[in-house]
Amino acid sequence: MTVSRRRVLAGSAAAGAILAAPAIVSAQATTIELWTFLDPNGRGVRSELLKEILTNFEREHGASVRANIIQWTEISPQLLRAARAGNVPDVVMLYSPFMAAHVQAGTLLALDQNIASWSQARRDDTVMLPMTKDRKGATFALPWELRVYGLLYRQDLLAQAGLEAPRTLDEMTQAAAKLQNANMQGVGFSFHPATSTAAIEFAMPQMIAHGTQVLKDDGSAAFGGPGTERVLQYLRDLVNKSRVMSLDTALMPSDDVQNLGIGGKVAMMGNGTHRLTTVQERSQPGARWSFTAFPSLDASKPVPASLQGWTLAVPRRARNPQLAWKLIELWTSPAVQKAQAIRAGYLPTSRQVAKDPEFASGLNAQFRLPEVVEYVARNPLNFAWPENSDALNEALGRMVQTVIGNRGSIKDAIAMGERTYNELRR
Repeated sequence: MTVSRRRVLAGSAAAGAILAAPAIVSAQATTIELWTFLDPNGRGVRSELLKEILTNFEREHGASVRANIIQWTEISPQLLRAARAGNVPDVVMLYSPFMAAHVQAGTLLALDQNIASWSQARRDDTVMLPMTKDRKGATFALPWELRVYGLLYRQDLLAQAGLEAPRTLDEMTQAAAKLQNANMQGVGFSFHPATSTAAIEFAMPQMIAHGTQVLKDDGSAAFGGPGTERVLQYLRDLVNKSRVMSLDTALMPSDDVQNLGIGGKVAMMGNGTHRLTTVQERSQPGARWSFTAFPSLDASKPVPASLQGWTLAVPRRARNPQLAWKLIELWTSPAVQKAQAIRAGYLPTSRQVAKDPEFASGLNAQFRLPEVVEYVARNPLNFAWPENSDALNEALGRMVQTVIGNRGSIKDAIAMGERTYNELRR
């Protein structure tokens, strides 16, 4: 699909150094391929912004962009297969926890020479993610958005009930019970491993906060311990004791849980900062959504925040690496980052945008995004992501599903989760 030409965003970043590859004879009539989970012709502000970026790039460089829409969980494995076959796109979106597999496999071109062409000010201004680098410090991708997972909640409903945003999981359960009625569920989380990262974004940080190692030095699973048992017991009780979240909801795809919130059927739900604007704009009149870090088991032990992001990379053997870099450079520019941060509620990859008063106003103030940035800075998740983060998410997700489905003991579920991960990682 080629996006129609229409200039919306003003300006673009200057072209950087050219990646090592055969020169393009002419940029005219050249089509570059982008692998993306977002449809630029789809509904919603995120799709609209992508269309504007691609349109502006096309107008600036006289080249068209063919967007290949792929389910987000399938982009990483498809790229690994495509790299072996030699049939890769020019630019690919990769979710940061899945970057390590590609850095290790050598499927991507290093971007350091291109980044070196930037001014020192721009290099200092750009937030990098550690998982986009190899052990020598080479950079293989740039984030185009950042996100933190936490609790999206109906601020209007909590206020009507005289409640504040919950700080502990017990407070979340109590608030959910007060807000729940025949037409509304108190809270919703998706632990559907194929469509959700709640296992690694919600359950795992809770486990780590209470002493779980997660992975041994040799890379094998180490899920067990009192912290994990407490987290799993809480989730089991959420579904089977307090009954403020149904098992059906917990097993739904993540988009389906989000749609429950949009439709006024869930008062609080786990999701990322990147979904706030979409949820708000599609919700019923009067709904007022906000965001807080995940409540913790213990108020004295805040849940470490996992800062993730979708990145842009150029695969090895890309046909048009020069134009690919120009698209990445535009997409990560402060001007585009500001547009995304203000209109879509993305956490920007530009430090100057994060400090801009316009970022801390309007919906972003309602969503408490400036506070989120501070929380991440105070409570980072210190975790060495493995090459097979998708396997980790799947194994932890199966463990959670077993527990909330009351299929055996918690210790047995943990042992099953460890076996699953150790098998998947091979």
